[in-house]
Amino acid sequence: MRTKFNLKRYVMVAFLVSATAYAGSKIASQALDAAHWILSNSSSSYSENMKYSKTIPYMFLGYDKDGKTSQGVAMRSFKTYKRVTAMIALKRDGEKVVVDVVDIPDIGLIKDIDKQEKVLEALKGISGTVVQDSSGKSQTIDAVTGATRYQKRIYLYLNKMSEALLEEMNEDPGWARKPTKNK
Repeated sequence: MRTKFNLKRYVMVAFLVSATAYAGSKIASQALDAAHWILSNSSSSYSENMKYSKTIPYMFLGYDKDGKTSQGVAMRSFKTYKRVTAMIALKRDGEKVVVDVVDIPDIGLIKDIDKQEKVLEALKGISGTVVQDSSGKSQTIDAVTGATRYQKRIYLYLNKMSEALLEEMNEDPGWARKPTKNK
């Protein structure tokens, strides 16, 4: 069962990161601000690891008032038509974990509108996808039939990021926690 799509939240995240300037292999500060914004609106504290791994450099975890992980955000850059940044946010929905937000904030780096649409087409329908069911079984983010090689690559990277987020959300990594500004 898919959760209700939160258009207001998605528009705010898209607004925060739509003007992202991409420099080298670093994710722009606007994308990092978006991750903090996502966590601050639904978590009482958060932790971050700005050097999580070579393939997923940025990971954030949000905690509820009881200190349990309630959300996770991961970001990485990869090559489609151009090198872009992908961001995925997962949240706990009862006993399940679902995709809350998925975005490519610097999509403007791909100048061809048709290619931008192909990349963004891969993101349609991912929000609300259950990545861990109520029994604790992980589910993959699969490529759809007819996906281009670039779209398949996006699905692969989003799936890898969601797997890493699930692992950290299920096992508290012990990263230093910081209170969110809104709480």
